[in-house]
Amino acid sequence: MVAVLSACDRGEDDYTLYKSSVGRDLDRNEVARFNLKGRIVPDYNLGHCEKAAELFQNQPGTAVEFWCEPGNVFFIR
Repeated sequence: MVAVLSACDRGEDDYTLYKSSVGRDLDRNEVARFNLKGRIVPDYNLGHCEKAAELFQNQPGTAVEFWCEPGNVFFIR
C-alpha cells in the first residue's frame, strides 16, 4: 500500500493548472505549474495558467475541465 500526502506551497503568485477525469468529476489532476519568479508583468503566472487552460479546454473532443488554482502543489509518496 502506498500513502499519498499532498501539500501546497502558497508561493507568491504561483499557480497550478488542473484537469478533471472523464466520468470522475471530483478528480483533480495536476497538469502544470506556473511559478516563474522575478517576472516583470503583474499576474504573469496567472495569465499563462489561464491561457494554457483555455487552449487545452478548446481542443476538439475535450471531455474534461481545466482550471487554475493559486499555490504550487506537490506530492509526497
